[in-house]
Amino acid sequence: MIYGETIIFDCKINESLEELKKVFPNSIELKRLYPCIDEQKEYVEKLNIIYDGFFEYLVKETKLSQKTIQDKLDYVQSFLQFYHLGYSEKSFSELDSSDFSYYFEDFMHRKCLWVSKSSLKASCRSLKTFVKFLKEKLRYFRDDLEYKDVIDSLNLDLYS
Repeated sequence: MIYGETIIFDCKINESLEELKKVFPNSIELKRLYPCIDEQKEYVEKLNIIYDGFFEYLVKETKLSQKTIQDKLDYVQSFLQFYHLGYSEKSFSELDSSDFSYYFEDFMHRKCLWVSKSSLKASCRSLKTFVKFLKEKLRYFRDDLEYKDVIDSLNLDLYS
């Protein structure tokens, strides 16, 4: 996002709020993501429902500890809030391997003081888990090739 200019934000999550609430009926509405510009409000409401569904997925369908779940949520939240909503002009469904590459190779090193090899590794693993969740729960990818491309772009070996 370029500050000082108005950007028309295109919401590409096709499900309505009501449809997403049906997919994630036990959503506790964490509302941990917030819009950076007014045009993102509806989109961020949808992202928050998906993010809440991700939390529920981690708690109910994985055998992860509470600490690991919180760490995964924090890494995904950082990516969504600071890069996706605060910087990228693309909707989440438009993000591709070049976006993840930029995020890990450049953006994190310039914007985050805490970047280490272990935090990069944890961030890649967390985003892989999130992408897997999107595929399983929302059939988010058009085909397996698109899914594989995104998963491959989240390989830490590419960024270390």
